[in-house]
Amino acid sequence: MYGVGQRDSWEQIAGAKLDSNGICRIGKTVAAIAPHPVTVGLGKEYWVTLGTSLRGVVGGSSNLLGR
Repeated sequence: MYGVGQRDSWEQIAGAKLDSNGICRIGKTVAAIAPHPVTVGLGKEYWVTLGTSLRGVVGGSSNLLGR
């Protein structure tokens, strides 16, 4: 299963609601949904923005595993 069109399924799998950016935190785990990587018109800027959003969720850490 790929993509943001499956949001309800992703929330069911995660056991949590995703925020308006498609991101949620479950304990120490951060989950995010995104369009399929080969979606037409999806450029580098989308992925940079998503990465920045994820970094904000984990408190600016560049290491999600905390090691």
